[in-house]
This record gives sequence, C-alpha cells and structure tokens, in this order.
Amino acid sequence: LIIPLTLAIVPSLIVRSGTARFAVPQVNVKEVIFLEPGKIHRQVEQIAGSEVFRIRNRLIPILRLRNVLGIKTYIQKSGTEKLEQEKRKAIADRRQTETGPSDLEKRCQNSDRRQVQWDTTYVVILKLGMNVFGLCVDEIYDIEEVVVEPLSEYIKQLKCFAGTTILGDGDVIMVLDVQGIASFAHLRFDTIKTEELKRKQQQGSGEKKGKKKNLLVFGNGDKEFFALELNCVARLEPVALSDMHYSGKFKYVEHKSHAVLLLSMDQFLPAGDCRMDKQEGFVIFLKHLSASAGILASRIVDTIETREPLNRDRSCPESVLGKIFIKDMMVQVLDPERLVSLVEDKARSAAGMV
Repeated sequence: LIIPLTLAIVPSLIVRSGTARFAVPQVNVKEVIFLEPGKIHRQVEQIAGSEVFRIRNRLIPILRLRNVLGIKTYIQKSGTEKLEQEKRKAIADRRQTETGPSDLEKRCQNSDRRQVQWDTTYVVILKLGMNVFGLCVDEIYDIEEVVVEPLSEYIKQLKCFAGTTILGDGDVIMVLDVQGIASFAHLRFDTIKTEELKRKQQQGSGEKKGKKKNLLVFGNGDKEFFALELNCVARLEPVALSDMHYSGKFKYVEHKSHAVLLLSMDQFLPAGDCRMDKQEGFVIFLKHLSASAGILASRIVDTIETREPLNRDRSCPESVLGKIFIKDMMVQVLDPERLVSLVEDKARSAAGMV
C-alpha cells in the first residue's frame, strides 16, 4: 500500500443535477437558496439574454448546472412510470410568464399533470473573486471532506472540472471548477452590474418625488377632503344621525356602553360643517389616543398609495402637512401627531364642561 505524503483534502458541498452528483468546493460557496415551486417566474428575470436572480436588492446571474454540462433530466407523468426528457432550458419558462399566478400555483399541487425535479430548485450562490453567481441544482446533500484526484489526461481540457473524488459509498464524482464554469458559460458580470446600477438610478429618481404614502381620504363636506396616513388609523365605524347624542355643543355616540366624543374638522381648523350624506357618516378612531373620541367624516372616499410631494403654503394650518391633488380632488393631508394632541385637548375641554 503506497500512501502519498500530501493529499488535497477539500471540504465540499455535494449536490445533484439529474441523476449525477458533483462536489462544489466549500471555499466558493456563499449560501444556498430554495426557489419555491410555481413562483420561479416571480424571482427570476432576463437581462441581456441571461437569467438573473434578485437577492437582497442585488442582481446575480444564475446558471442551470444541467444546461452547462449537458445533463439530461427526465420527467415522470402523474400515474405512470414512463419517463420523458425535460426540454425546458430556462429556469422560468415561457409558459410560466404567460399564465396568471393562480394558475401557476395550481400547477404545483398534487394534481399536477407531471412530477418533475424542475419544480424544486436550489440555487447555490458561489463566490468568484469580487463577483457572485448562482448555480441551480436539483438536490443538496451534505458537506464532506473529499480527497481530490487530478483529472485524467484525456479530460484535462475540460474547463468545468477541477478533479475527481470517491465518496464513501464508492461512487466516483467530479469536483466542479467554479471559475471554469463561469468562463465556459460566458457570464457577463459587467453587463448585469451596469443594468443593476441603471435600475437603482431609476429607482432613486422615482424616490425623489417623495416617500410612498398610504392615505385614507375622507370627506368633510360636498367638496372638502382630508387625508390621514393609514398607519395612524385604528379603525373605522359607521354612524347614523339618529344614533348621535348631544351635550351642549358636543356630539356623542354610544360604543360598547361608553360615550364617544365626536369631533368634526371645523373644530380644529378652518373648514366647513360636516354634512353627512344619506343621514349616515363614519367615525375615524386614531391610534395613540387615550381619550374616548373620534373624528367625524361625512364619507370615506378611498385609500390610495402615492409618492406625490405635498404642497404646503401659508394657507395651511399647523395641523395640515400639505395639500395634494388626487383624482381632481384637493386633499389636505393632516399631521397625525398634531391632530391627536388637538383631539386630546378637545376631549379634556368637553369633560371639564360636563
């Protein structure tokens, strides 16, 4: 028995593509990601003819190992033992992009017309200097320390392999060369980085318009509209004129056996009377409000999402952040902190008068 003085022992991640297993040097492995069945079309996109995967706001190119090495993958029709060769080459095929999400999810149920390894895809994120790319495989095994044997002289010219090794079960598998795979697949890292930078610049120019706001728009009169950030609203309750009770100039409504003070916008800032259509309105309950009080609205118009900047001029009171035009409506966006303070003051004033 001849034992060499030095051995190349490399910790490697064992993966499978098709029916073949391979070893990926752990020094090149950054992380492993699982692509959910039926949702690949949402996670993978095309840039300059190459497939890319977005992870943590970064675009990385991805390759399917079976395409790089020319490995045949077979699918099995449901209810039969007959195998057919998988002909799809891309991670997200054309049929996925043409179908609605609900249809795609149905295709991944147990009633799907075929069972295929394609539906469970793992992406091994590999480091290559300052660049990274993903290698898609069908199954992930464990990390093993393998003894790397040099390639035979007959296959030394192959770029994708760095050597061979023998697993504990006696199978001979190939050790992948990460740099060789990227070179063989002609990965264009510069093109993808340029596209990513372009998208970030476009996103930055879009953000200059203003921070995204989710607004609840409500009416106070016929053509008078106000808005509050949705995250400042606790809940909405319908209220009818017949349900209101009066104490002096203050209005109340019963809610869970408690008297809730109703305050309209004309009690905080220059505004018209709250005119309720069809003898019915709404009560807006604010978050972070200790008093039992709510804002009276004549109607709820809509909830909208916008990035348009607010226009604040001298006519805006302190409790108004600014004005914005939405669907031909001039909407005054309220300052929630200031509004809560004003409601608290009015509630204390009403309690003092009682």
